[in-house]
Amino acid sequence: MGENCGVHGCSLNRRRATKVISFHDIMRIKDQEWRSSLVASLGREFTKEKLKMKSRKHLYICSRHFEEKCIVQGKKCHLVMSATTAAVLKAYGAPGAEKTAEFISLTDRFFDCLNGISLTDNKFDRRGYTSVDDARFKFLDDFLIYLRDWKNLVEAKKAENLTASERNRMFISAPTYNGIRVTVQSFVEVTRYLLQHGCAFVLPRKMCQDPLEEHFGRHRSQQRRCSNPTLYQFGYQENKLRIQRCLALQMPAKGNTRGAKRTTDPVVLSSSPIKRRTTEK
Repeated sequence: MGENCGVHGCSLNRRRATKVISFHDIMRIKDQEWRSSLVASLGREFTKEKLKMKSRKHLYICSRHFEEKCIVQGKKCHLVMSATTAAVLKAYGAPGAEKTAEFISLTDRFFDCLNGISLTDNKFDRRGYTSVDDARFKFLDDFLIYLRDWKNLVEAKKAENLTASERNRMFISAPTYNGIRVTVQSFVEVTRYLLQHGCAFVLPRKMCQDPLEEHFGRHRSQQRRCSNPTLYQFGYQENKLRIQRCLALQMPAKGNTRGAKRTTDPVVLSSSPIKRRTTEK
């Protein structure tokens, strides 16, 4: 069945709708009282239709029946992990929401500390780093301690006969935790090293490992199925790549990198004879 809007008098279908109109399945709402109020507001008064709705697994409402402020667009989902959301949870959240608000607040500051692009930003956490004794380094270390203590607390739940799946839902995923830990430790060490060796400031958002991934991606494409090249094979491939750069050949980026933006002069092929080299007598 197609995804049709369930509001009485609205026959809009997802296939005929434009990209700016979204469809929302209200049957997925876990709050039964809120879900029932939405179903009652559809304006359908016929008994047969009501009986039919109760047996439906999906019931959609298009975004034309909501106010613009009620719908969070995909590009604005990052605003959920913000200081404003944390403040609202602390003020109006249900009992026990303080820990969630604390996690959102710490995560928001964590992203700010790693996304500085200016030295004059209005928010201190989004400024560049100019000192090895910056207070944000201490915050990043404390953030790792916060996550580690949370992880240890969840692992202690083994004595309460909780399954591994239940414990995993009580903490962020293992790849996310390891990624944050590696990112923070490497960022702090690299930033302090740069500041101690002549850099006046460091802008975190300018750090990018795409050129490095792009380079080794070319190595993988050269090696084909061999995933463990020898030192001789790696050197041979490196020489091939170096020759390509010298000839200014086009080297498209491969993999999940955006590629380095370089301006290369086109290669001009000519059939004119090469000048004879003169020898000294």
